[in-house]
Amino acid sequence: MILLLLIPLLPLTAALVLSFPHKFLRNKAGIISALFTGASLIPIILMSGAKVKTGITWFSTAGFNLTFSLTAGGLEWLSSLIVALTGLTITIFSVKFIEERQQFFFRVMSFFIGSMLTLVLSDSFILTFISWEFVGLSSFLLIGFWFRETDAKEASRKAFLTTRIGDFGFLTALLLILVNYGTTDITSFLHNLHGSHTLSPVLLSFLFLTAALGKSAQLPFTSWLPDAMAGPAPVSALIHSATMVAAGVFLLLKLFPLFEASRISLSYITWIGGITALTAALVASTRYDIKRILAWSTISQLGEMYFVIGLGGAIAAAFHLAVHAVFKAGLFLTAGVIGHKAGTKDIRELGNLRESLPYTAAAFILCGLALSGFPPFAGFWSEDEIMSEALKHGAAYSSFMIILIFLAGVYISRAGASIFARWNGNNNWQLSKPGKSLIYPMLFLAGLAIIAGYILKLNIESLLNFRPSPSIGWGWRSGAIAASISGLVYGTVKVLKSGPVPSFGNLFSYLVEAVNIFIVVPVRIIQFASTVVKLFERILDSAAKGLSELVLSLAKMDERTELAFDRSAQGLSSFILNSADDIDRTEIEEFSKKADEFALSFSAAGKELGKLQSGKIFIYTLIFFSWIIITALIAGAIFIF
Repeated sequence: MILLLLIPLLPLTAALVLSFPHKFLRNKAGIISALFTGASLIPIILMSGAKVKTGITWFSTAGFNLTFSLTAGGLEWLSSLIVALTGLTITIFSVKFIEERQQFFFRVMSFFIGSMLTLVLSDSFILTFISWEFVGLSSFLLIGFWFRETDAKEASRKAFLTTRIGDFGFLTALLLILVNYGTTDITSFLHNLHGSHTLSPVLLSFLFLTAALGKSAQLPFTSWLPDAMAGPAPVSALIHSATMVAAGVFLLLKLFPLFEASRISLSYITWIGGITALTAALVASTRYDIKRILAWSTISQLGEMYFVIGLGGAIAAAFHLAVHAVFKAGLFLTAGVIGHKAGTKDIRELGNLRESLPYTAAAFILCGLALSGFPPFAGFWSEDEIMSEALKHGAAYSSFMIILIFLAGVYISRAGASIFARWNGNNNWQLSKPGKSLIYPMLFLAGLAIIAGYILKLNIESLLNFRPSPSIGWGWRSGAIAASISGLVYGTVKVLKSGPVPSFGNLFSYLVEAVNIFIVVPVRIIQFASTVVKLFERILDSAAKGLSELVLSLAKMDERTELAFDRSAQGLSSFILNSADDIDRTEIEEFSKKADEFALSFSAAGKELGKLQSGKIFIYTLIFFSWIIITALIAGAIFIF
């Protein structure tokens, strides 16, 4: 279990370590990245042949189980070996090739490799989707590494947005599986695929296929990959060999039982892969930028893998995916050296470089022969498997593969002859030779391009849990060999005679525009939608800002009103309190005083009246009659007046 966890954690740890700003890390970033990536190969080798799975349940509730798990079956082990091995080789090459912002570059490279290792080892849809998105993020950062160049910025944005269209299909399928199957465990899902569920395998297969087509740059998502050549050559080598584009094919192989349950989706994969392979091969024979030629070659080779997956040949597709990673990585590293030393990647400006760059020429030729299916190089053995599967479905399918093999020989020999051979009008270059740190990785991959196919041929059927392909007779095999040799000869002779012109005239040059139509319309729709969304966001932001300002103003007004009420209440309470104090003081001081004086007056009057009490009756009579007379006089005066 620990070994399984170490495989992706080691490169991810390198990415984490290189995130800290330090002079030592800046100077040794490439070495640190290479050491950690190389260390991840150790547990992979130690786990050879083992069937290991480890994971945790994130949470389980209401019948839903969300898991994070890793597994190392045959497909996962082979894929992780290819990712780590090519990733290490490309990282070593990059140590001397990348001269600026090394810490950032190798941090993202390590993160890229770690994310891809997580993807191929994951047995959880959630973890697969997370690493799937991390791979897309890494490619965005690395394609746009030279961010000061407009082409690089536009290419990285285009790659990111185009692949996001397909990723929407992945996310939708993930949610549907969770709702209908109650799990995110891939193995459990595949085991219960034919259970009592209402969800159609056709729907799920097309959703996952959409995601795979976007990652692998198959029609209609093709145009982002050639534009991605604006990034550094090591980035192109990694994307085209073992990470970004390989993720799409790996997803189809990982979920192959799902696609087998939907024959219509397999038929669609066959057609879309075949059309993409043929179209891209014809376009590659017309391009002039060496990296774009290789990019269209990658699209064509991936199309072959889709083609044979649709025919049910999962083992042949996995075989070709593995060997393609080796020779295509080698070709891109040689293209990087050529562009770096010559200052141009345009094959019309090159020629006769074999004298100045002999080791680069040797690596390119060996890897090119592997790509063309020339025996006994790696591509011959894998395309032999594809031919076997195609022949099972009819002569038309195997004949189509022979055409693709011929075209591969044409466009790769056209590129090689234009760069390294003498042809009329080319330049005589005097270039400095690349250092050993650049030469050794190229030659190592070229050596693998010779022997890897035969080694895998002996072990592929026991390694992968897929139905083996039927054997092919020497008649069709001889036809494939003849197609490879014919393509190589035709492409070379055409260059020696006419220079690096399009191999079949200018007719197929317009295929690029036709292919772009497939993606331009969706991209324009997405751009329009994003503009509308951005406008809507601005409206919402303005409305929210206005509302917040209104609420803030009301709050301030309420605060001022409350303050005024508080002050009024305080004033009123103070007034009442003071009034009460005054009343109390008046009551105590004035009223009591006046009452006492009034009482004293009554007391004095009483005393005076008391003096009139003599006890003599005539005095009382006299007073009484005097009061009557006085009252009568007053009443008469009032009456008269």
